[in-house]
Order: sequence, then structure tokens, then C-alpha cells
Amino acid sequence: MVSRLETLGYVDRETNPTDRRTDVVNVTSDGLRALEGVADVWREGDKLVESILGPEESKRFLASADKLSRALGGGPPKLESTDQEIGARTDV
Repeated sequence: MVSRLETLGYVDRETNPTDRRTDVVNVTSDGLRALEGVADVWREGDKLVESILGPEESKRFLASADKLSRALGGGPPKLESTDQEIGARTDV
């Protein structure tokens, strides 16, 4: 997967200076822009869910979906500079 992301220009890879057996993978500016685009799509999805379920039911639904996702090892990617999750909801 890292090779694919590298080919697309979303990450770059360099040899770890403290352990030459491993690589350090960094998100590029193109990768950050792509992540922000993904966050926009998620926000639009949240708006769609809210338009169908209404504000209160959509909050409960999205909180349950987030809890299930995290319990299964998922979760949104984080912005390295702020450690803030991409598309993180602050109202749930």
C-alpha cells in the first residue's frame, strides 16, 4: 500500500536514520490535500445522514458507527501536524 501511495505522490519514504532496516513514511503536501478532500466527502456524507435521520437520530447513529469502527480497529486518519483526526466531529 505504501508503494502505491508513494507512486501517487501522497507519501514519500526515506530510510530511518536510527534503524536502517526500516523506513520512515511521510505524508506529502499532495497527500494532505487528498486527505482534506476525503474529509470534505465525509462531511457531505454526515450532512446526508442528518437530512435523512434528523439531527438527534443522526448524532446517535454516527456515534454508534464510530464506536463500532474503532472497536474493529478503524478510525479516521490524523493530521500529523496537529494530531487531529481528519474530518473529526466535535459535536458528537
